[in-house]
Amino acid sequence: MRLYACFKFLWVVTIAGTSAIAQMPPVLPVEVGDLITIPLDQAEQHLVDHKPPTYPPLAKAANIEGSVFLTLEVDSKGTVIRVAQSSGHPLLVHAATEAAEKYHYRPFIVHGVPANVLVKAVVPFSLHVQTPAVPFPKVTNIGSVVMEYKDDWVSVRVSGSGVVEYDGTSGVVVEGKHRREIKAEEVQQLLEAFREADFFTLRDDYSVSATDVGSTTTSIRVGGLQKVITDNWVQVPAALKGVQNAILKYSHSDQWAKGNDDTVSSLLAETPSPTARREVLSDVLPRAALYSDTSVVRTILANAVDLERHGPYDATALMLAADRGLPDMVAALLKAGADPYAIDPDRRDALIFGAGSGNAKVVQLLLAAGLKADAKDKYGDTALMAAAASGNPESVRLLLNNGANVNAQNSRRQTALLSGATGDSGFSIGEMGRRHAEVPEEIIPQVDATPSKN
Repeated sequence: MRLYACFKFLWVVTIAGTSAIAQMPPVLPVEVGDLITIPLDQAEQHLVDHKPPTYPPLAKAANIEGSVFLTLEVDSKGTVIRVAQSSGHPLLVHAATEAAEKYHYRPFIVHGVPANVLVKAVVPFSLHVQTPAVPFPKVTNIGSVVMEYKDDWVSVRVSGSGVVEYDGTSGVVVEGKHRREIKAEEVQQLLEAFREADFFTLRDDYSVSATDVGSTTTSIRVGGLQKVITDNWVQVPAALKGVQNAILKYSHSDQWAKGNDDTVSSLLAETPSPTARREVLSDVLPRAALYSDTSVVRTILANAVDLERHGPYDATALMLAADRGLPDMVAALLKAGADPYAIDPDRRDALIFGAGSGNAKVVQLLLAAGLKADAKDKYGDTALMAAAASGNPESVRLLLNNGANVNAQNSRRQTALLSGATGDSGFSIGEMGRRHAEVPEEIIPQVDATPSKN
């Protein structure tokens, strides 16, 4: 799917690059017989029924705008019979034709009677329609104000009373629903961010058709007036981005989404039971190892917690810290008693992940903790293969000096040498053991890389 998306993107860009040339209305030959041609200004005076075209998704994704020029044959009743001529951008012509075929005109009178004629028409396509200015409503009761932000990972709701409601779904340190209060001046600063952005004048939708992107909605309600804006991260105007950043800043939602100095204290404050606290922090620990920093992990480790709790990708905090190549976090977890011999469902240990990170310090720490340099996962992948793929010679030397088998093969008949030559991207969390290239096994070279004794 990713390869297809890349080709699709390149094709769109190529089409977009030719848009200026394609907008020129060339003269197209057509058999018109003795029909009279009605110029555009007169034709528009007779147009009684028309609807705007549907914007083609690929044209929208490529940010293509412009007009399509048409010549329509219209019968004596004012119905469009056919599109006789068309010119414009290739990605826009079909949509324009479909729309124009449904046009209806008042009958055109020729020599005193309704007659078939040729009619000139222009169908415009614009992604940047100027919306009329809408004044920001006067706020007479701050309690009636509600400001919201929602993307694929979190939703944040800030009420005028200062209550923040957070809901984390995935890709965050703290999942689930949580609440906190912010100061009245922070509510006012957030409201001012909406006002400075002229939020009610912005368009309702900044989405474009694109692959592998998410979606965001940003909204405000003042009394009975509400404005909701949707975007998908591709073409977000600076004013809207500023509002989104303000919501995340003044709501202090980073304490749940990314983790900070308030994360653990707020979780402990809302969880009075010691047993429940241990469960909450045990669930947060692996996600903090993946999405946050070492200071947050250390704060969690200062409390009673299950160090071997599996989190995202069914991995422990130590595996995730190793995969990120964070030696300080790995050292903190090992010091707290994290089991270096723990494995995931594919029998991968922290050393394989750490070697794949490309950080030799992580490899050194895990070897010192007792992990074996020649251990294999269920696919036959080794830490040496991962280190070679990461491109860090120091990691490779450490593993070889600690007994790693340089000629070990995995289930794909791949050695560390081939891993290093190809830069195999499979040595990271959630990806190990997956085929990343369809290479026939019979052509994979089996190289003996044993150092010569001479």
